[in-house]
Amino acid sequence: MGMYMKNSTATNKQNKTISSTKHHAVVQDGGTFTNEGTVSTEAGGKVALYSENGTFTNTTDGVISTKNGGIAMFVKDSTGTVAGKINVGDSANGNTGIGVYLDAASSKTVTFSGAELKLGKGTVGLYSENASNFGIGFAATNLKADVGEGAALAYFGAVGTGTISGGILSNITSLKNGTLNLHFYMEIKKFNNSG
Repeated sequence: MGMYMKNSTATNKQNKTISSTKHHAVVQDGGTFTNEGTVSTEAGGKVALYSENGTFTNTTDGVISTKNGGIAMFVKDSTGTVAGKINVGDSANGNTGIGVYLDAASSKTVTFSGAELKLGKGTVGLYSENASNFGIGFAATNLKADVGEGAALAYFGAVGTGTISGGILSNITSLKNGTLNLHFYMEIKKFNNSG
């Protein structure tokens, strides 16, 4: 693990890197974390920024990235703002690369404002474990997405009813669409679009 913080304040400064080749890079348990540099993991199934019960910001200079089927951000009851880049490398070795994984119990919001999301082959951009929380857990005022081959921009888990509201769809710009990609993948049986 690159860094563990509990109920404290930390900033990864511009041009600095916190990374791990085998584990989570940053684990935040409460408090406030700001990324102005790079946070990354190269470990499949591991997380670059694991945030629980805190507040985080990925600034316009911030980059959060993964390789080999890693997860860029895992969020459980944290409030976050993403203005920088999230780069998700190709899925690999049975691990699916994910941009932002929203825990089923999460009730807070991750807001994308001027952010860029780049998805590699066979990856997922925004994943909500509980489909009912997708519209609560994700908001966008401006999100640019580069969706790679066989990737899905949004993935709704098997629990709950998928709901998108508040205009999140109208605030996502697709920069590039790879072959065989999807904008939405749903395990659920019911979906509402009220935005």
